Amino acid sequence: MENTAKFYDIAFLGHYTKDTIISSTGTRVIDGGAFNYGSNVAARMGLKVAAVTRLAKEDFHVAEKLKGLGVDVFAHISSQSTCLRLEYPTSNLDERVIYVTSSAGPFTPYPSGKNPSQSNCCRCLYA
Repeated sequence: MENTAKFYDIAFLGHYTKDTIISSTGTRVIDGGAFNYGSNVAARMGLKVAAVTRLAKEDFHVAEKLKGLGVDVFAHISSQSTCLRLEYPTSNLDERVIYVTSSAGPFTPYPSGKNPSQSNCCRCLYA
């Protein structure tokens, strides 16, 4: 049997976040999430990167951008993305209030009834 295992320099696991930033200069929506930022930088450093995330289908463009950088993205499409509202009451960016307005759901070792060896995703963790 042929070994099809892939090896990575680094792997990122985390939710994509759709961030609504509210400040005195206005409101804007940006693509966020530590998995997104970390994968982007690591790929640009020339590392072999894997990224595991959960996000809504409407936000899949983020996974596509990472794939374009050479990142192997393992994405679970959920009914909604994790959305954050970040409010900056002053010009001091260290002073903010963050609200979670929706969640893409938890990461689990594997869904009920699924055999990890039959997955086309990560065998150790399902998004």
